Amino acid sequence: MIIVPANPNSVQVGMIRIGCLKTQFSSAFPARLNGVISQNEFRESIGNINKNISSRMPKIICLVVFLICLIGGFGLVIAGGTTSRARGGSQYAIIIGVGAGAMGFASIFFTIGCCVIRLRRTAKMRQAIAVESLKYSRRSTEACSWRLHVTTIWVGQYRGRSRYRYIYHIIIDIRHPIASNANAGLHPNPVPARPISTARPKSTVQPQDTLAPPPYPGPPAAFCSQCGVPRPNLTANFCSSCGHQFDKY
Repeated sequence: MIIVPANPNSVQVGMIRIGCLKTQFSSAFPARLNGVISQNEFRESIGNINKNISSRMPKIICLVVFLICLIGGFGLVIAGGTTSRARGGSQYAIIIGVGAGAMGFASIFFTIGCCVIRLRRTAKMRQAIAVESLKYSRRSTEACSWRLHVTTIWVGQYRGRSRYRYIYHIIIDIRHPIASNANAGLHPNPVPARPISTARPKSTVQPQDTLAPPPYPGPPAAFCSQCGVPRPNLTANFCSSCGHQFDKY
């Protein structure tokens, strides 16, 4: 059974019943997988998955133990009750108790056994699907991944207990190689990188010659450097007090 999921890039493969206590995934090839994987590859992968979950032995063992305990306990209860009425002895109450205990054990064993079988079967499904998914997820063109999806449906109550039904599907997610095309569309005209120049820029500041004399002389000295007497005028070259020559600058 093939179901079209809500995701347009996914395909769901359901399970079909092929006999008593036996179900397996459908090997019908979905048309949407054309060009992704071939029909032979799909059927081979589904066959490998079904092979890992096709064992009915755990279910048969659980059912046989349940029936033996249930029928045996029911028989002991009837035999003990009939004998106690006919012979009037209270020792047959033990037989009735053993029969009732066997019936209770049958119910508990069957419930726990079904849960364990379902959990182990689900784990085998996930492992087998992961192995098959690894084959197709590594492809460079039209890759796809496989995963297990479990749906739980409430179907009502029985003797005060809720009953659920579990539906299994294989979901095949198709991944189209569009990442490179999308990136190319974002930058249709790539701008070339501008080369980085390592040359040092030329300085526009002219170096100054610190050894060259100033263009203009400074003002003449106003006092005698020897005795400190003021210079009478700028034309005087010698001090009138000590006769020392005035500095020119």
